[in-house]
Amino acid sequence: MEREGSMHFDEIACGADKSRICSSILRRLPEWFGLESAVRDY
Repeated sequence: MEREGSMHFDEIACGADKSRICSSILRRLPEWFGLESAVRDY
């Protein structure tokens, strides 16, 4: 049973999955990563 506020980390081995997850995170933080060209470069 996980406690509230606890975190769990899994290693992502698949390059396509890494790209998809990274893109999702960057696009949810537009005040930090608001330039589309920068998001694509990341």
